[in-house]
Amino acid sequence: MPNKSQTMPKKERAGITERILAVLDMATDGVRVIDLESQLKGLAARRTIQRRLDILIAAGQVRAAGEGPARRFFSRHPQTTMVESGIRYGIAAEAALTQVRRPERLREPVSFDASILTNYTPNESRLLPKAVRDRMFKRGVVDGERLAGTYARQIFDRLLIDLSWASSHLEGNTYDLLQTARLINEGVVAEGKSAQETQMILNHKRAIEFLLEEAGNLRPDSLTLRNLHAILADNLLPDPDDAGRLRTRQVWISGSVYEPLAVPQRINEHFLELSSKASAIRDPYEQSFFCLTMLPYLQPFIDVNKRVARLATNIPLIRDNHCPITFIDVPFDEYVQSLLAVYELRDFDPMIDLFDWAQSRSVKRYLAVSQSLGEPDRFRMKYGNDIFSVVAELVRHPEMDPVEFAYQVVHDHSVAGDAKSDIAAHAINELERINEGNFARYGLRKSEFDAWQRYKEKR
Repeated sequence: MPNKSQTMPKKERAGITERILAVLDMATDGVRVIDLESQLKGLAARRTIQRRLDILIAAGQVRAAGEGPARRFFSRHPQTTMVESGIRYGIAAEAALTQVRRPERLREPVSFDASILTNYTPNESRLLPKAVRDRMFKRGVVDGERLAGTYARQIFDRLLIDLSWASSHLEGNTYDLLQTARLINEGVVAEGKSAQETQMILNHKRAIEFLLEEAGNLRPDSLTLRNLHAILADNLLPDPDDAGRLRTRQVWISGSVYEPLAVPQRINEHFLELSSKASAIRDPYEQSFFCLTMLPYLQPFIDVNKRVARLATNIPLIRDNHCPITFIDVPFDEYVQSLLAVYELRDFDPMIDLFDWAQSRSVKRYLAVSQSLGEPDRFRMKYGNDIFSVVAELVRHPEMDPVEFAYQVVHDHSVAGDAKSDIAAHAINELERINEGNFARYGLRKSEFDAWQRYKEKR
C-alpha cells in the first residue's frame, strides 16, 4: 500500500520541503525532527520529514549535528541575522572557514593523515603559536603554588554546571543553563527532554567530578582517556561494552567529507601514540589544545569523541591551577566549522582563534566568580580528600553516632596528629551538605547515598 508521501501531489510535496526550509531558516540553534513534525502540524509524518531532510542534506541545503533524538538540523542559508560571537578570526582562519562552509558535494573527500600525529614531537613541535600560549598563560594562571585542582574546587559548583551544560549544548542537547543547574543540584529532570539528553548532562557531571578527585595524578594518558570516555558514554551507546573501549568499526562524520581510520589495529596504535605524546607535553595550553583537536581527528571511540576531548582539554588546566575552559558562549556553528577545518584541511587556524577566545571568556567569568567567593578555606584545601573520605564512612555507617564515629575514623587516618580533630569536625559539618546532586564527590555510589537517605527518614 503506498504511503502518504507517495500519493501526495508533487506540488504538495514541494510545499512540505519549503516549509521545512522556512522553519530551519528561522532557527539559529537548529531543530529536531520532533520539533519539525510539531511545526508542520500534521502535514507530513515523521518518516516523510526525515526523508526530506536526507534529500536536503545531500543537496547541501541542510546540515545535521548530533545523534539519535537529540540530532538537530540547520539551514545552510539562515534568513535571520546571527548574533556575532565576538571571535576574531585571522585571515588564514577565515579562508579555511570559507572552504568548509561550502556544500559537501563541492568539498574533496579526505582520509586520516597519520603524519600529523607521527611528525609531532612533544615540547619541540607546536600546534599553538608561542604568542597565543604566552597570552593564555598570562591571563589563565591562578596560583601555581597551591595543591593541584585547588582553583577548580574553589569554583566547583559553577564549573560543574557551566561545563556540563556548554559541552552538552555543543552536542545538540536542548537543556538550558537553568534546567542543567536544577538537574545537577536538585536532581530535577526538565519536562520534554529526552532520557539521552538528561543522561548526557549527568555523565558530564560525573566526569568533571572524576577530574577533580584525581587532579594531582591526572595526565591525558590512555588509561585516563578511556576511563573518561566510559563515564561520558555511560548508558548512551547501543553496545554498553563500547564505553571505554577503542572502536572496531568504521565511523562517519555527519556533515563532513572526512573519513576517519577504519582498521582497528591502526586505531589502537595511533591512540597509544596520541595519548603518550599528549602526556609528555609540558606546556599546559599546548597539551590542552592537542587534546581538543587530535582526539576528534583520530576518532578513537565509536562515539562521544568530542566530549572526551573537551573534558581532556581541562586536565592540564585543573592540575596546574589554571582557569578551566568551559566553552560557554562558544557558538555551535563556529565550533563545528573549526573542527571541520582540522578534519578536512588539516588546518588548525580557526580552532586556535576559537580556543583563545573561549579561554578569555572563561577567565573573565571565573575571575568574577572567585572574587565573589572570597579566599577559600586553606585547611579544606590541604585535607579535602581526608575530609571527604571520613564523610563517606559516615554515610556508609548511618547507624553509628556521627560525632563519635567521625573521631573514631580519623584516629587511624594517616594524617598529622594535630589535624585529626579538625578533620573530624569538618567532616561532621560536611555531612549536612550531602544531597542527590553532589554525593559522587565524596566517592559514594548512588546505592550508598539512597541507603543513607532511607535510614535518615526512618529515624
